[in-house]
Amino acid sequence: MKIKYILILTILGIASYLLLSTQESGHELAVMNSNKITEKPITDQPKPKTVKSTNLNDPLTSLAAMIAPPSDAELEDSWQDEYGCAKQPDCFKQLSAQSYAEALWMKRKGYPSMSAINKLQELSRKDLIKLSNRGNNDAKKLLAIDALKRNNLKKARRYSGGSIAHGDMRETFGHRLLAEAYMREKRMGVASFELRIASILGDTAANQDFLRITANTPAAAINNWNELAYKYLSSQIGTPVSDWTNDPRPSGQDGG
Repeated sequence: MKIKYILILTILGIASYLLLSTQESGHELAVMNSNKITEKPITDQPKPKTVKSTNLNDPLTSLAAMIAPPSDAELEDSWQDEYGCAKQPDCFKQLSAQSYAEALWMKRKGYPSMSAINKLQELSRKDLIKLSNRGNNDAKKLLAIDALKRNNLKKARRYSGGSIAHGDMRETFGHRLLAEAYMREKRMGVASFELRIASILGDTAANQDFLRITANTPAAAINNWNELAYKYLSSQIGTPVSDWTNDPRPSGQDGG
């Protein structure tokens, strides 16, 4: 049994961890069941080429501009509305910046602005899907948020996983979205894994969620998720480790 367990860990350490879903690359990893780690089928797929339209009249080009993150200069005056509104009733709960520096960090780590999320009320889902199929990660994230709001967890996993697979591997927001979908499905093992990845990449809010859902988890299991998370990041980003742990989330105490 011990040999089998070690063999599974070795396979997981070598594999690429990207699982294909029906139309989008998914991001599914090892799962824990009855204190055993089992392996999901894993397939690698090259990242699709992003199709960029040069037609300024293309409606999807305009849509991409509408949902793009604000510039740093714009954010200086609006960071509280865009990334620090978590305590407001209609705000997306993960937008919890307490300073301009933290808002800039969230933007770097792939968090969408509240303005972009609000666009979901007026944008065509069909157009967002078309934009997503062109390789636009902002559209993938909004589609994942929309799916979570509708409790369509399969599509939430699909689009958040796609944003991870085809985006900057140092971003943390996609992992938090995917973890949220898993938690709603009561799949706490893989949710813990995704949160641990985000934690290693410097997201202290993700780490708080990780500590909360693993509070009653055996230390050996937590160590396993930690080891697998480092192996995953090493395979996706490379070494040294300092290359992907050198951008911690600001504490938010500078007042913006």
